[in-house]
Amino acid sequence: SDNYQNNWDGEGLPEGTYFYVLSIAEPAKRFAGTVYISGNK
Repeated sequence: SDNYQNNWDGEGLPEGTYFYVLSIAEPAKRFAGTVYISGNK
């Protein structure tokens, strides 16, 4: 996105590994992966 702010910091979430799955209908694609949230800032 042209206006992406990149200001999400995971505040309030417990430290750990989070898993995501993103499905897009057209064209049919699926993305999966992990994000690690660290308690250190």
